[in-house]
Amino acid sequence: MNILDQRHFPFGDADGKELLNSLMTIYQKADSTQTIIQAAGLKIADYAWTGVAMTDAWPHLLESAARKGRLRVLVECVKRDLNSAAYPIFGILLSKPPQSVTDRVRLIMFGKRRPQVLFDRSTLRKHIQDLTGTGGGGALILTGDDGYGKSHSLSFISYVLDEFDIVPGVVDFERWAGSKATPVDVMRDICDQLGWPMRDPVVEEPPDTQARVLLAWFKGRVRAEGGDLWILFDGPTEDRLTPAAVWLVGQIAVVAERHEVGFGLRVVLADFHARLLPAVERSVLRDPIAPIEEQHLRSFFEKVGAAAGQPIDEDAATMMVQKLLNGHPLPSPPPLAQLSENAVDIARSTFGLPEEFNG
Repeated sequence: MNILDQRHFPFGDADGKELLNSLMTIYQKADSTQTIIQAAGLKIADYAWTGVAMTDAWPHLLESAARKGRLRVLVECVKRDLNSAAYPIFGILLSKPPQSVTDRVRLIMFGKRRPQVLFDRSTLRKHIQDLTGTGGGGALILTGDDGYGKSHSLSFISYVLDEFDIVPGVVDFERWAGSKATPVDVMRDICDQLGWPMRDPVVEEPPDTQARVLLAWFKGRVRAEGGDLWILFDGPTEDRLTPAAVWLVGQIAVVAERHEVGFGLRVVLADFHARLLPAVERSVLRDPIAPIEEQHLRSFFEKVGAAAGQPIDEDAATMMVQKLLNGHPLPSPPPLAQLSENAVDIARSTFGLPEEFNG
Protein backbone atom coordinates (compact mmCIF):
# COMPACT_ATOMS: atom_id res chain seq x y z
CA MET A 1 0.00 0.00 0.00
CA ASN A 2 1.15 3.55 -0.74
CA ILE A 3 2.45 5.00 2.53
CA LEU A 4 0.19 8.04 2.01
CA ASP A 5 -2.85 5.83 2.59
CA GLN A 6 -1.63 4.12 5.75
CA ARG A 7 -2.94 5.04 9.19
CA HIS A 8 0.48 4.73 10.86
CA PHE A 9 3.52 6.50 9.46
CA PRO A 10 6.20 3.96 8.37
CA PHE A 11 9.34 5.55 9.76
CA GLY A 12 11.39 2.46 8.82
CA ASP A 13 10.33 2.55 5.16
CA ALA A 14 12.76 4.08 2.63
CA ASP A 15 10.08 6.40 1.21
CA GLY A 16 9.01 7.31 4.74
CA LYS A 17 12.56 8.25 5.71
CA GLU A 18 13.03 10.36 2.58
CA LEU A 19 9.69 12.11 3.10
CA LEU A 20 10.53 12.94 6.71
CA ASN A 21 14.01 14.22 5.87
CA SER A 22 12.70 16.36 3.01
CA LEU A 23 10.04 17.96 5.19
CA MET A 24 12.52 18.68 7.98
CA THR A 25 14.83 20.34 5.43
CA ILE A 26 12.15 22.48 3.78
CA TYR A 27 10.25 23.48 6.92
CA GLN A 28 12.78 24.34 9.61
CA LYS A 29 10.71 27.04 11.31
CA ALA A 30 7.44 26.84 13.21
CA ASP A 31 5.61 29.52 11.22
CA SER A 32 6.14 27.88 7.81
CA THR A 33 5.34 24.47 9.28
CA GLN A 34 2.11 25.77 10.82
CA THR A 35 1.07 27.23 7.47
CA ILE A 36 1.47 23.95 5.62
CA ILE A 37 -0.22 21.72 8.21
CA GLN A 38 -3.11 24.16 8.48
CA ALA A 39 -3.52 23.99 4.69
CA ALA A 40 -3.76 20.21 5.07
CA GLY A 41 -6.69 20.50 7.46
CA LEU A 42 -4.76 19.85 10.69
CA LYS A 43 -5.29 22.05 13.73
CA ILE A 44 -2.32 24.08 14.94
CA ALA A 45 -3.69 24.02 18.49
CA ASP A 46 -3.39 20.20 18.60
CA TYR A 47 0.41 20.35 18.70
CA ALA A 48 3.12 21.80 20.93
CA TRP A 49 5.24 24.56 19.36
CA THR A 50 7.00 26.48 22.11
CA GLY A 51 10.57 25.33 22.59
CA VAL A 52 10.15 22.43 20.13
CA ALA A 53 12.61 21.98 17.27
CA MET A 54 11.05 21.12 13.92
CA THR A 55 13.27 18.03 13.72
CA ASP A 56 11.39 16.80 16.78
CA ALA A 57 8.00 18.11 15.67
CA TRP A 58 7.85 16.57 12.19
CA PRO A 59 7.80 12.89 13.25
CA HIS A 60 4.84 13.65 15.51
CA LEU A 61 3.10 15.69 12.81
CA LEU A 62 3.47 12.91 10.24
CA GLU A 63 2.18 10.24 12.61
CA SER A 64 -0.78 12.45 13.49
CA ALA A 65 -1.55 13.20 9.84
CA ALA A 66 -1.45 9.48 9.01
CA ARG A 67 -3.72 8.57 11.93
CA LYS A 68 -6.25 11.20 10.87
CA GLY A 69 -6.13 10.18 7.20
CA ARG A 70 -4.63 13.52 6.14
CA LEU A 71 -1.16 12.44 5.03
CA ARG A 72 -1.96 12.40 1.31
CA VAL A 73 -3.54 15.85 1.58
CA LEU A 74 -0.49 17.12 3.47
CA VAL A 75 1.89 15.91 0.74
CA GLU A 76 -0.37 17.44 -1.94
CA CYS A 77 -0.11 20.80 -0.15
CA VAL A 78 3.67 20.50 0.09
CA LYS A 79 3.90 19.58 -3.61
CA ARG A 80 2.22 22.90 -4.48
CA ASP A 81 4.81 24.81 -2.43
CA LEU A 82 7.57 26.21 -4.69
CA ASN A 83 10.13 25.34 -2.00
CA SER A 84 9.52 21.61 -2.58
CA ALA A 85 10.46 21.59 -6.28
CA ALA A 86 13.96 20.25 -5.63
CA TYR A 87 12.69 17.21 -3.74
CA PRO A 88 11.32 14.40 -5.99
CA ILE A 89 9.80 12.29 -3.19
CA PHE A 90 6.54 14.28 -3.14
CA GLY A 91 5.85 13.68 -6.84
CA ILE A 92 6.89 10.03 -6.58
CA LEU A 93 4.46 9.33 -3.74
CA LEU A 94 1.60 11.23 -5.36
CA SER A 95 2.11 9.42 -8.67
CA LYS A 96 1.00 6.19 -7.01
CA PRO A 97 -2.82 6.07 -7.02
CA PRO A 98 -4.58 5.56 -3.69
CA GLN A 99 -5.81 2.06 -3.02
CA SER A 100 -9.46 1.75 -3.96
CA VAL A 101 -12.08 0.72 -1.43
CA THR A 102 -13.98 -0.77 -4.36
CA ASP A 103 -11.10 -3.17 -5.06
CA ARG A 104 -11.13 -4.35 -1.46
CA VAL A 105 -14.86 -4.98 -1.14
CA ARG A 106 -14.90 -6.95 -4.39
CA LEU A 107 -12.46 -9.51 -3.04
CA ILE A 108 -13.48 -13.09 -3.76
CA MET A 109 -11.47 -14.51 -0.85
CA PHE A 110 -10.34 -12.90 2.37
CA GLY A 111 -8.20 -13.72 5.38
CA LYS A 112 -4.44 -14.01 5.72
CA ARG A 113 -3.87 -17.32 7.53
CA ARG A 114 -6.81 -19.43 6.38
CA PRO A 115 -8.63 -17.77 3.48
CA GLN A 116 -12.41 -17.74 3.54
CA VAL A 117 -15.15 -16.92 1.06
CA LEU A 118 -17.85 -14.27 1.34
CA PHE A 119 -20.49 -15.81 -0.91
CA ASP A 120 -22.63 -13.20 -2.67
CA ARG A 121 -23.40 -10.40 -0.16
CA SER A 122 -23.62 -7.69 -2.83
CA THR A 123 -25.70 -5.48 -0.51
CA LEU A 124 -23.11 -5.75 2.25
CA ARG A 125 -20.33 -4.79 -0.15
CA LYS A 126 -22.25 -1.69 -1.28
CA HIS A 127 -22.85 -0.69 2.35
CA ILE A 128 -19.14 -1.01 3.18
CA GLN A 129 -18.34 1.34 0.31
CA ASP A 130 -20.87 3.81 1.68
CA LEU A 131 -19.46 3.61 5.20
CA THR A 132 -15.89 4.10 4.05
CA GLY A 133 -16.75 7.06 1.82
CA THR A 134 -16.21 10.64 2.95
CA GLY A 135 -19.41 11.92 4.50
CA GLY A 136 -21.17 8.58 3.96
CA GLY A 137 -23.34 6.64 6.37
CA GLY A 138 -22.24 6.15 9.94
CA ALA A 139 -23.96 2.94 11.01
CA LEU A 140 -24.90 -0.43 9.56
CA ILE A 141 -27.20 -3.03 11.12
CA LEU A 142 -26.97 -6.67 10.05
CA THR A 143 -30.08 -8.76 10.70
CA GLY A 144 -31.16 -12.28 9.80
CA ASP A 145 -31.65 -15.69 11.36
CA ASP A 146 -28.90 -17.51 13.25
CA GLY A 147 -26.38 -19.30 11.08
CA TYR A 148 -26.82 -17.16 7.98
CA GLY A 149 -23.51 -15.31 8.26
CA LYS A 150 -23.76 -12.13 10.35
CA SER A 151 -20.56 -12.86 12.29
CA HIS A 152 -18.91 -14.08 9.07
CA SER A 153 -19.77 -10.72 7.49
CA LEU A 154 -18.11 -8.91 10.40
CA SER A 155 -14.94 -10.91 9.74
CA PHE A 156 -14.97 -9.67 6.14
CA ILE A 157 -15.44 -6.05 7.26
CA SER A 158 -12.51 -6.41 9.67
CA TYR A 159 -10.32 -7.75 6.87
CA VAL A 160 -11.20 -4.90 4.50
CA LEU A 161 -10.43 -2.35 7.20
CA ASP A 162 -7.14 -4.05 8.01
CA GLU A 163 -6.10 -3.55 4.38
CA PHE A 164 -6.34 0.20 5.11
CA ASP A 165 -4.46 -0.08 8.41
CA ILE A 166 -7.65 0.50 10.39
CA VAL A 167 -8.00 -1.84 13.34
CA PRO A 168 -11.65 -1.90 14.46
CA GLY A 169 -12.79 -2.51 17.99
CA VAL A 170 -14.75 -5.80 17.91
CA VAL A 171 -17.10 -6.14 20.89
CA ASP A 172 -18.26 -9.77 20.80
CA PHE A 173 -21.32 -10.55 22.90
CA GLU A 174 -21.75 -13.92 21.20
CA ARG A 175 -19.26 -15.22 23.77
CA TRP A 176 -20.79 -13.39 26.72
CA ALA A 177 -21.43 -15.68 29.71
CA GLY A 178 -23.04 -15.10 33.09
CA SER A 179 -25.40 -12.29 34.07
CA LYS A 180 -26.51 -9.76 31.47
CA ALA A 181 -23.97 -7.14 30.43
CA THR A 182 -24.47 -3.69 31.96
CA PRO A 183 -23.55 -0.30 30.46
CA VAL A 184 -20.26 -0.48 32.37
CA ASP A 185 -19.54 -3.91 30.87
CA VAL A 186 -20.23 -2.58 27.36
CA MET A 187 -17.96 0.42 27.78
CA ARG A 188 -15.26 -1.65 29.45
CA ASP A 189 -15.19 -3.96 26.42
CA ILE A 190 -15.05 -0.98 24.05
CA CYS A 191 -12.15 0.55 25.99
CA ASP A 192 -10.34 -2.78 26.10
CA GLN A 193 -10.63 -3.15 22.31
CA LEU A 194 -9.54 0.41 21.57
CA GLY A 195 -6.81 0.64 24.20
CA TRP A 196 -8.55 3.43 26.11
CA PRO A 197 -8.45 3.94 29.88
CA MET A 198 -11.83 3.10 31.37
CA ARG A 199 -13.89 5.82 33.03
CA ASP A 200 -14.19 5.13 36.74
CA PRO A 201 -17.86 4.24 37.36
CA VAL A 202 -19.84 5.71 40.22
CA VAL A 203 -21.31 2.75 42.08
CA GLU A 204 -24.40 4.65 43.21
CA GLU A 205 -25.44 5.56 39.66
CA PRO A 206 -28.65 3.80 38.56
CA PRO A 207 -28.29 1.91 35.25
CA ASP A 208 -30.07 4.53 33.09
CA THR A 209 -27.97 7.36 34.49
CA GLN A 210 -24.86 5.24 34.12
CA ALA A 211 -25.64 4.67 30.44
CA ARG A 212 -26.18 8.39 29.77
CA VAL A 213 -23.00 9.42 31.57
CA LEU A 214 -20.95 6.76 29.77
CA LEU A 215 -22.37 7.88 26.41
CA ALA A 216 -21.31 11.48 27.10
CA TRP A 217 -17.86 10.28 28.18
CA PHE A 218 -17.57 8.15 25.03
CA LYS A 219 -18.43 11.08 22.75
CA GLY A 220 -15.80 13.24 24.40
CA ARG A 221 -13.22 10.51 24.03
CA VAL A 222 -13.97 10.03 20.31
CA ARG A 223 -13.66 13.78 19.70
CA ALA A 224 -10.29 13.78 21.45
CA GLU A 225 -8.99 10.78 19.49
CA GLY A 226 -9.98 11.97 16.01
CA GLY A 227 -9.22 9.90 12.92
CA ASP A 228 -11.02 6.78 11.72
CA LEU A 229 -12.66 4.77 14.48
CA TRP A 230 -14.73 1.65 13.77
CA ILE A 231 -16.62 -0.39 16.37
CA LEU A 232 -18.18 -3.72 15.41
CA PHE A 233 -20.75 -5.15 17.84
CA ASP A 234 -21.55 -8.84 17.47
CA GLY A 235 -24.73 -10.09 19.14
CA PRO A 236 -25.81 -7.15 21.39
CA THR A 237 -29.21 -8.76 21.99
CA GLU A 238 -31.73 -8.36 24.81
CA ASP A 239 -30.98 -11.83 26.19
CA ARG A 240 -27.31 -10.86 26.72
CA LEU A 241 -27.55 -7.17 27.67
CA THR A 242 -29.61 -5.25 30.21
CA PRO A 243 -32.10 -2.71 28.78
CA ALA A 244 -29.76 0.16 29.70
CA ALA A 245 -26.85 -1.57 27.97
CA VAL A 246 -28.93 -2.16 24.81
CA TRP A 247 -29.87 1.53 24.88
CA LEU A 248 -26.20 2.52 25.16
CA VAL A 249 -25.18 0.39 22.16
CA GLY A 250 -28.04 1.83 20.12
CA GLN A 251 -27.12 5.39 21.06
CA ILE A 252 -23.50 4.82 20.00
CA ALA A 253 -24.89 3.86 16.58
CA VAL A 254 -27.05 7.01 16.58
CA VAL A 255 -23.99 9.16 17.38
CA ALA A 256 -22.17 7.61 14.42
CA GLU A 257 -25.11 7.90 12.01
CA ARG A 258 -25.67 11.56 12.89
CA HIS A 259 -21.92 12.30 12.74
CA GLU A 260 -22.24 13.95 16.16
CA VAL A 261 -18.52 13.51 16.83
CA GLY A 262 -17.29 14.05 13.26
CA PHE A 263 -17.15 11.76 10.26
CA GLY A 264 -14.56 9.31 11.60
CA LEU A 265 -16.82 7.12 13.76
CA ARG A 266 -18.42 4.08 12.12
CA VAL A 267 -20.51 1.46 13.91
CA VAL A 268 -21.71 -1.95 12.71
CA LEU A 269 -24.29 -3.87 14.73
CA ALA A 270 -24.75 -7.56 13.97
CA ASP A 271 -27.96 -9.06 15.39
CA PHE A 272 -29.37 -5.88 16.94
CA HIS A 273 -33.15 -5.65 17.25
CA ALA A 274 -33.92 -2.55 19.35
CA ARG A 275 -35.48 0.48 17.68
CA LEU A 276 -33.42 3.61 17.15
CA LEU A 277 -34.65 7.20 16.91
CA PRO A 278 -37.25 7.53 14.09
CA ALA A 279 -35.07 9.86 11.99
CA VAL A 280 -32.12 7.47 12.30
CA GLU A 281 -34.27 4.43 11.53
CA ARG A 282 -35.01 5.98 8.15
CA SER A 283 -31.38 6.66 7.26
CA VAL A 284 -29.34 3.89 8.87
CA LEU A 285 -27.96 1.23 6.54
CA ARG A 286 -29.47 -2.24 6.96
CA ASP A 287 -28.67 -5.60 5.48
CA PRO A 288 -31.08 -8.46 6.19
CA ILE A 289 -28.60 -11.30 5.78
CA ALA A 290 -30.35 -14.05 3.81
CA PRO A 291 -29.21 -17.67 3.49
CA ILE A 292 -26.85 -18.45 0.67
CA GLU A 293 -28.16 -20.57 -2.21
CA GLU A 294 -26.51 -22.90 -4.69
CA GLN A 295 -26.49 -20.13 -7.28
CA HIS A 296 -24.18 -18.14 -4.98
CA LEU A 297 -21.79 -21.10 -4.79
CA ARG A 298 -21.77 -21.39 -8.60
CA SER A 299 -21.16 -17.66 -8.89
CA PHE A 300 -18.13 -17.96 -6.59
CA PHE A 301 -16.44 -20.58 -8.74
CA GLU A 302 -17.26 -18.66 -11.93
CA LYS A 303 -15.71 -15.49 -10.47
CA VAL A 304 -12.58 -17.30 -9.33
CA GLY A 305 -12.15 -18.86 -12.76
CA ALA A 306 -12.54 -15.49 -14.47
CA ALA A 307 -10.10 -13.79 -12.07
CA ALA A 308 -7.58 -16.61 -12.62
CA GLY A 309 -7.85 -16.25 -16.40
CA GLN A 310 -9.57 -19.64 -16.69
CA PRO A 311 -13.26 -18.87 -17.28
CA ILE A 312 -15.71 -21.76 -16.86
CA ASP A 313 -19.30 -22.25 -17.96
CA GLU A 314 -22.32 -22.89 -15.74
CA ASP A 315 -22.10 -26.66 -16.13
CA ALA A 316 -18.50 -26.73 -14.90
CA ALA A 317 -19.42 -24.48 -11.99
CA THR A 318 -22.32 -26.79 -11.13
CA MET A 319 -19.96 -29.77 -11.03
CA MET A 320 -17.69 -27.90 -8.61
CA VAL A 321 -20.68 -27.10 -6.40
CA GLN A 322 -21.66 -30.76 -6.36
CA LYS A 323 -18.13 -31.62 -5.29
CA LEU A 324 -18.33 -29.00 -2.56
CA LEU A 325 -21.64 -30.40 -1.26
CA ASN A 326 -20.66 -34.05 -1.77
CA GLY A 327 -23.72 -34.47 -3.96
CA HIS A 328 -26.13 -33.48 -1.17
CA PRO A 329 -28.62 -30.57 -1.12
CA LEU A 330 -27.48 -27.37 0.57
CA PRO A 331 -28.64 -27.57 4.20
CA SER A 332 -30.39 -24.69 5.97
CA PRO A 333 -28.74 -23.04 7.75
CA PRO A 334 -25.59 -23.98 5.85
CA PRO A 335 -22.32 -24.82 7.66
CA LEU A 336 -20.87 -21.54 6.40
CA ALA A 337 -17.36 -21.78 7.86
CA GLN A 338 -16.86 -25.32 6.56
CA LEU A 339 -18.28 -24.49 3.13
CA SER A 340 -16.09 -21.40 2.92
CA GLU A 341 -12.85 -23.24 3.66
CA ASN A 342 -13.69 -26.20 1.42
CA ALA A 343 -14.64 -23.88 -1.46
CA VAL A 344 -11.20 -22.22 -1.22
CA ASP A 345 -9.48 -25.62 -1.32
CA ILE A 346 -11.48 -26.76 -4.36
CA ALA A 347 -10.89 -23.49 -6.21
CA ARG A 348 -7.14 -23.55 -5.53
CA SER A 349 -6.85 -27.16 -6.65
CA THR A 350 -8.97 -26.69 -9.79
CA PHE A 351 -7.37 -23.48 -11.01
CA GLY A 352 -3.87 -23.95 -9.60
CA LEU A 353 -4.09 -20.74 -7.59
CA PRO A 354 -1.06 -19.39 -5.70
CA GLU A 355 -1.27 -18.91 -1.94
CA GLU A 356 -1.53 -15.11 -2.22
CA PHE A 357 -4.51 -15.18 -4.63
CA ASN A 358 -7.61 -13.43 -3.30
CA GLY A 359 -9.31 -12.28 -6.50
